Amino acid sequence: MYKVIKEPQIWLFTNETERIKIIKLGDIDTIYTSKQKGMNNLNVQFLHPETRDYALELSCLIRIK
Repeated sequence: MYKVIKEPQIWLFTNETERIKIIKLGDIDTIYTSKQKGMNNLNVQFLHPETRDYALELSCLIRIK
């Protein structure tokens, strides 16, 4: 990952934990975030509309300058 961050104008798709590390390492141009859930690990919490937000994880698309 560290070699990739040194490349100009590259996009990275990552989770919240790695986003924090990337921000400390690189010169960030843009960050897009969205909440999502992988379809391979659906559970009751996700299927129930009132608790769905708790089951979602933050994903980030980051553009390095």
